[in-house]
Amino acid sequence: MRTLNPAEVVMRQRLVVAAFVMILVVFIMGVATQPLMMPWMASLAFAFIAAMLLMLSLRLPVVWMVLALVGLLVPVVNLIVLLVLNARASRMLRDEGYSVGWLGARRVPAA
Repeated sequence: MRTLNPAEVVMRQRLVVAAFVMILVVFIMGVATQPLMMPWMASLAFAFIAAMLLMLSLRLPVVWMVLALVGLLVPVVNLIVLLVLNARASRMLRDEGYSVGWLGARRVPAA
C-alpha cells in the first residue's frame, strides 16, 4: 500500500480551491443574470476532476468518493463537498508539518 504524498496533496488541494472559486463565480453570475449552462458544465467537469484527484491522493474509501461525486451534481451541495475535501486535505497537511493558509500550503522549516 502506498503512503500519502504531501506534495501531491498540496498540488491537488489547489485544484479543489480553484474549482470552488470557479463554481462560486458561475453561481453568482447565474443568479445575477440567468443560468449559464456552458460555464456551469465546464466548472462542474473541472470540479469532478479536481475532487477525484484529491480523494485519490487522500486515499478515501470508494463509497465516500461516489457520494462526493454525486454531491457535486447538486448546486450549493457541491460547494460544501469541496469545502469538506479542502478541510480534510488541510488537516492531513498540518499533521505532516505544513503551514496551511488561504492560498495553499507550504512546508514549515524545521527549527
